[in-house]
Amino acid sequence: MRSWLLLLLAAGLGCAGANARAQVPAAQGPAGPVLGQVIVRLKPGADATRFNRRHRVSQGVVQQAFTADGLTELVTTPVGMTDGDLAALMQLDAASVSIAEPNQQLNLGDLMAGWITAFDGGGPPLLASGPGLIPDQVDYGNTAALADGSGVTVAILDTGISLRHPALQGRVLAGWSFVDNSPNTDDARSGVDSNGNSLPDEAAGHGTAVAGIVASFAPGASLLPVRVMNSDGAATLWSVIHGIRYAVDHGARVLNLSLGTPVPSPMLRHEIRRARAAGAVIVSTAGNSNSSVPRYPAAYPGVLGVAALNPDNSKADFSNYGPAVAVDAPGVDVVSTYWDGSYVAWSGTSFAAPMVTGEAALVLSADRTLSSEGAGTLILSTSHTVDPWNPDYSGQLGGGNAGLIDVYSGVLAAVSGSTPGGGGGGQNGQGQDGQGGQGENGQ
Repeated sequence: MRSWLLLLLAAGLGCAGANARAQVPAAQGPAGPVLGQVIVRLKPGADATRFNRRHRVSQGVVQQAFTADGLTELVTTPVGMTDGDLAALMQLDAASVSIAEPNQQLNLGDLMAGWITAFDGGGPPLLASGPGLIPDQVDYGNTAALADGSGVTVAILDTGISLRHPALQGRVLAGWSFVDNSPNTDDARSGVDSNGNSLPDEAAGHGTAVAGIVASFAPGASLLPVRVMNSDGAATLWSVIHGIRYAVDHGARVLNLSLGTPVPSPMLRHEIRRARAAGAVIVSTAGNSNSSVPRYPAAYPGVLGVAALNPDNSKADFSNYGPAVAVDAPGVDVVSTYWDGSYVAWSGTSFAAPMVTGEAALVLSADRTLSSEGAGTLILSTSHTVDPWNPDYSGQLGGGNAGLIDVYSGVLAAVSGSTPGGGGGGQNGQGQDGQGGQGENGQ
């Protein structure tokens, strides 16, 4: 796996701010390269050399990854063809190809001058005076006496995790960076302006903040840094799908993906299914454009897509809603760890999602027999609808009675061995995946 060599390509993650004392300054840096590539997964036994020659990509194979379900290649699109045309042509080669699609940019629609406000809620990270408290909204209660996440590995697929912060030292495992194909998963500024908006390093510290939230909820969990985006938030489909596979293959039971794209992806859907089949709980962000347009992977079946709430349980102004939302968590003025050893306050579904991730680690440590589906059902079934506070979004902030997480109730249910049924059930668990509604086992 570690033979993969990843190009730095433009995409969007985004960072945001809230009410604190001082704004974190940005560094300066160059713009990143652009796409012109297709990802193709060949069926086992397919002749890759002959296939590549037939499609005129023999000299343009950027990377290859050999897995049990076939060879996956990242290839350069020949001159005179579009990425979409090449993918469609390859897909017609049914004897050799399982999946072919353009190597899309995540959050492509947000890569503009105001992209951070479109993705994570309102502005850059703001300095905070010290560590934040777990919000009363989530009813953490006496959870610490029941479970702490011990024995559970949580993968943070993000910008990396900084070891400069004392609150994270001793909790972070050795991971891998799919940004530069190296073991360097440090989360720091590097002077990168991938989207050319003169605001470099917009995502620096994002992964560290996500990790800090998980650590506050599940202090006994081990954190696996999987760096799939650079300090400006640049990531590609290629980096994310291989990051997911790496996390699962290295024992992660919970994966936090505070990222997304409005474009459905067969490759991404395949890796999500594989991860869930391996027993992993997948948590992702519903998005921050105040829209009901689904974002992926949050909208895929079985993924816990998370919306963000204000302290009064109303939907945060920026948070998405609709069928991609399974559950909710506080996402405004969330204080967490920062890459330089300080604390910052950020707002966004990126920072609501790791609260759900933390609860998943807790319930899995409380009941080691829980499957990924069982853990997800437990989290949903012990959550509480927020419809009374959101009459304009009734039924769009979690399906059934699902809504705001209740950590203590979830962990207590896990300890007692009772997995409630039918109380929640997010809408994205009902088979809606943006590609024909095939459901979890569709091909």
